Amino acid sequence: MIKMPINKSELISEIAPLLKNLGYKKRNNTWVLYLKDLDVVFNVQGSQFDTEMYYINLGIYIHELGEKKNPSISSCQIVERVNQEFNNVNLIINVINKWIEWYGDLNLLRSKALENKLPKCTHKNVYGYLLYKSF
Repeated sequence: MIKMPINKSELISEIAPLLKNLGYKKRNNTWVLYLKDLDVVFNVQGSQFDTEMYYINLGIYIHELGEKKNPSISSCQIVERVNQEFNNVNLIINVINKWIEWYGDLNLLRSKALENKLPKCTHKNVYGYLLYKSF
């Protein structure tokens, strides 16, 4: 857990319009970018230990591996917690865009799976799906 220079409410109010302009839909402290075969999820999770602290989570929800129409970070099959301090919202947007560049479609995910370079918090069934399914 990292104590960020930007407080949680400031982060949410600054990042919401930026993510909306990128096509994300907001629900509570979670934003989802709905794509053809998968969804990209960005989440700001408050700490239960300190109201000034929070986590930034990124996730990928693969449609064929689940049944959710509105995925949350906990329903994503691929999740990563960002362990880096950010002093401005644009840096966070850059991280989100890099996440999409790395994992934003099934072919990219397949390449990462073949290289064994998916995030540590990847469900086991994702590898089987990506490596043996044709798309």
